Amino acid sequence: MKKDKVNKRKMNTYLKYGLIMLAAMIFGGFLGGGMSYLNHGAPLGQTIQDAAQMLVLGIRERMFFILLILFVACIIWNEWALHQMKAIEQRLEAVEEEDENDRLEYDLDRIYGITNIVHNIFMILDILILSTSYSAHYIDTVEDWQAYFWLAGMVVFVITFLYIGIGQIRVIKRIQRIYPQKKGDPASRKFARQWLESCDEAEKEAIYQGSYKAYMCIIRLLPILTALAMVFQMIWNTGIMAIVMLAIVWMVVSITYCKGCMMKKGEKLR
Repeated sequence: MKKDKVNKRKMNTYLKYGLIMLAAMIFGGFLGGGMSYLNHGAPLGQTIQDAAQMLVLGIRERMFFILLILFVACIIWNEWALHQMKAIEQRLEAVEEEDENDRLEYDLDRIYGITNIVHNIFMILDILILSTSYSAHYIDTVEDWQAYFWLAGMVVFVITFLYIGIGQIRVIKRIQRIYPQKKGDPASRKFARQWLESCDEAEKEAIYQGSYKAYMCIIRLLPILTALAMVFQMIWNTGIMAIVMLAIVWMVVSITYCKGCMMKKGEKLR
């Protein structure tokens, strides 16, 4: 009786997987057909393409000013975050109640985490803005004054990345000043490992859980993005480089995660 239930459960699992794959194929078919219809003369499709082209051209023409605004916004955020962390440091030195101490430590961790997110958002936005004009053909065909603005935008782009790197170091140094037990040189290639080793068990557990959630998010998102890149290549001839890069990231993430799990289990047997 128990064996029959197990076999039935297995069949249900296979059936469920088959239905999921069937639904995915049907959805992919509708998606591809819909995009193909939009691409071949449909008014809505032409409107979308025209709007996208106008957006790219508008960003390209204002690239320098957009990058400059993002740079100023990055400075404002980073300096505000450092000011808040310094204020928390001063309050931690004077606090006596344990509950208040825990709340301040949480506020410090929250500012540190949000600052990391903001830094990544600014870097990604800068790359997206620059990519609208990052073309040898565009640079060769523009007028001289446009080329000067493009070069000025490149300078702002590089300075922004340098400032973000320095800002991250300043934030980490501030935390290490508050918690001297936190080790690691932010400019070192081994910083992540040194920082992790200096964390207590509760912090390590939070890092492990966050890393696993990030892995699951990426491993679910990559197949979708790869499929979309394949659809775009088939319909709009966007090139295979996006597919290749996504496939490489997908493979590296999977191998790194599985290898890390096996090495961790192997350490317990030694």
